[in-house]
Amino acid sequence: MPQFSSRGMSRSVKSTQRNPILLAFRVTGTGTAVIDEGTTDATLTDNGTGDYTLTFAQAFSRAPAVTATCVATAGDAFACIHTVSTTAVRIVTFDATDGTTAKDTVFHVLVYGYDSADVY
Repeated sequence: MPQFSSRGMSRSVKSTQRNPILLAFRVTGTGTAVIDEGTTDATLTDNGTGDYTLTFAQAFSRAPAVTATCVATAGDAFACIHTVSTTAVRIVTFDATDGTTAKDTVFHVLVYGYDSADVY
């Protein structure tokens, strides 16, 4: 039976607390590829020219949203999100002049997810 108080009817509400998680990375893909910022949140694998995999230090409960943007001073290039899973993201970068040639470059990555698999 509901309890009443001076504020009106009071009921027990059960819900999962969703903790948003935002990870930010700066990757230098030229020469020996390295993570410049965000080194504790993921490891980097250089799969070949313009092809990188960031493996998260802690898996998400469901696949996160990911964006990647090339740094303008690194030359004319653009980044594509190839695959995203709960444990990793694969990013491929291309030369912007022809759009098909893989190119090593500097890029930023934002990963946004939750520590709960529940969906509103």
